[in-house]
Amino acid sequence: MVTVKRRTQEERSSATRKALLESARDTISELGYSATTTAETAKRAGVSRGAQLHHYATKQDLLLSVIDYIHGQVETDVEEISHRIDGGPDEDIRRFICELWNRVFAEENFNPNIELVTAARTNPELNERLQKRWKRLANTYDEVWIDTLARSGYCSEEAKALLPLTLNLLRGMAVQRVAMGNDPEYFRTLLDQWTDIVKLVLSKDKAAGNG
Repeated sequence: MVTVKRRTQEERSSATRKALLESARDTISELGYSATTTAETAKRAGVSRGAQLHHYATKQDLLLSVIDYIHGQVETDVEEISHRIDGGPDEDIRRFICELWNRVFAEENFNPNIELVTAARTNPELNERLQKRWKRLANTYDEVWIDTLARSGYCSEEAKALLPLTLNLLRGMAVQRVAMGNDPEYFRTLLDQWTDIVKLVLSKDKAAGNG
């Protein structure tokens, strides 16, 4: 006879919070910030209204936690991407940039983020939380980028400066995708062109003895 271990109260609470956070993230992405309510979030999560109020009494409480949840996932994704890459010097750089686009800047991750960023412009508490998480995420990006560069034989300050340029390009591409629709072939061409530019800059840097 198989004995099924019953979940503890903390495990059940954790599962409920996760369901609410993922539901809120998806609802924000689909309906937008203004149309997202705690009641709709609870309904989509299959969680009772009472349980939702117990964990997140207000929309503000819920969204502050959604910011933490989304950025925590991004940090994990960035670290996992780095650990999976092992294709040789130039291939590491190329795969890292492409994986960032395909995972971190995927619509299901970026779209709720842009909604929260827009809302945070006039919401000081959301803005403060976003800034805190951005600083933490920036540290993760820096550490992973420097490690990827080191494995590929690059370590100059010029090489490190390519990271913010890359991230701003990807953000701009993601905003264009929201405004004008997704065109995978077009964005793939942009990624190819940018990775070629990155490799060219790195090769010149190394030739100058800065690698």
